[in-house]
Amino acid sequence: MTSARLCRTRCSVTGLIRRTNPVRRLGIAKEAAGTSLCRTAHTLRSNGAWEETAPNYWGRPLDPMERWVRTNAVAAAKTEGREDYTINIFVRTAFDPREFGGMTEFVDRLKQAWVALRARQPMLASYAVDDRRVCCLSNKKVHLESWLRDSFFVVHDSTGDVVDDSSGDGAHTAYGHFAPTKHAALYFFPETKDILIRCPHYLMDGIGHLMLLHHLLSDVSKREPLEESQERQPSADSLSPPLERAVNLPVATPSQRAGVKDFVDQFLAGSFPPMGLPMRSSLQGAPGTPRKTFRQFSLSDSADLLAASRRLGCTITHAAHAAAMVAAYKHGQLWELRQDHDQYCSGTTFDFRHRATPPFNSNSHACSLYILPRFVVLRHGNFNQTLSQMRTFYRNEWKKPDLLPSVLPFLESMNQVSDAMAAADPAPPPTSNVNLSSFGRLEPHVQRQYGQGLSSILVNEVSIQGEFVTPSVIIQVWSFNDRLTMQMEWNDKYYDNSDMDEYFRLVVKELRTGLQLERAPPKVFDLPVSPVSSLLNAAA
Repeated sequence: MTSARLCRTRCSVTGLIRRTNPVRRLGIAKEAAGTSLCRTAHTLRSNGAWEETAPNYWGRPLDPMERWVRTNAVAAAKTEGREDYTINIFVRTAFDPREFGGMTEFVDRLKQAWVALRARQPMLASYAVDDRRVCCLSNKKVHLESWLRDSFFVVHDSTGDVVDDSSGDGAHTAYGHFAPTKHAALYFFPETKDILIRCPHYLMDGIGHLMLLHHLLSDVSKREPLEESQERQPSADSLSPPLERAVNLPVATPSQRAGVKDFVDQFLAGSFPPMGLPMRSSLQGAPGTPRKTFRQFSLSDSADLLAASRRLGCTITHAAHAAAMVAAYKHGQLWELRQDHDQYCSGTTFDFRHRATPPFNSNSHACSLYILPRFVVLRHGNFNQTLSQMRTFYRNEWKKPDLLPSVLPFLESMNQVSDAMAAADPAPPPTSNVNLSSFGRLEPHVQRQYGQGLSSILVNEVSIQGEFVTPSVIIQVWSFNDRLTMQMEWNDKYYDNSDMDEYFRLVVKELRTGLQLERAPPKVFDLPVSPVSSLLNAAA
């Protein structure tokens, strides 16, 4: 459905770059974006390797990408004990518990597979402390039990009753009600058979979540015992290196560093404030509840949308993101929202795993953050004009000859801007622009069936979302089992839920109209926010 190089996960560039120019507003010296990068990059190249800092404990500095995303996550809600954009990815499965001896035995099998996965991929248990990434490589019982208490949960429906798979309960309803987690955590919902993995974005990207789910379901569905894998001692050789070593990034020349500095300066000075969505009048107080609205299209609708995109020489991602931009402008006009710039400005990220050297481009290094953020700046136009710009951006961004050597200077530049933004008092007002994400076709990462015969596990649905505590809004696109899904996420502290539903309907309408499909837009479902008991019920 989409290029392998297409945007895979989103990291909010503009969630940190506020409505006024931070270079001017915060008095950041223009030289801050470039002059110290050579020294910083050299330091990272010298000290980026994992080192044993205490018996069984290993650590390394956060690489520039990890540090940038962590600054965003922590600074966004540092006074509330919450973090921004914890990734949630779950699969809704179907299986016969009797083939595993019963549901209790299935949960035991799931827990064994989770422990075995940590033995093979110890990064699963890694976490961040200040500016370092830390990992315990011990397989002693005391360490395993402590990790399991914080990473394996069985979540029951609020009524305790078995619910029908179509009811929308399970992980869908639990979304937004979890406590923060310091590392990857697994949640199993017996009533709906949902298996969810949550992790802070600065530790793992969305593709990594899908890879973990694939490994987990593969192990659970096998009839082989897992005791030997559980008892395996995690190896330091299995720890994932920082991004620059995984991709073997070249050193930037002085002229390339200067080019990055000029690009960032021009972007900050000329692209803000961007087009946005209408926010509530009062933004004071604690963040609200993360919300999501999604539409899973039928098989026939999905086929029509894909075929119409191909006729226009684009992917469904190009078309959906163009529709989001056009709809944002029209929605703002309906609310008489002043658009200070006649352009769309935001951030998106590209999957960098295909650039990594073996074995770091494989499933064995799923628990890593191998993505690269890029800026999106497009002039406002009609659907066809916006689609043309969107297609050019996605197809040409990877062809830039200085892309790889510019990565470290770009990330260091953004880290310095982010640090200044986090330290600003008072903080500049937030932006309300829409960010973009696409996972493309999920089947390369998650199978539709695991195992054979009566003991097989079917994957009926895959759901992807982030938990926002800031005014960030995101439009996501993916397909699974030949069905296309579009989804939008936001925090209800900052936006009226009915207004966001109306905007999402407009996005779907613009997509269908732009692709010249005459059918009426389908109904959009807004999932209710309701308490779910035992969200952190320890596994039996």
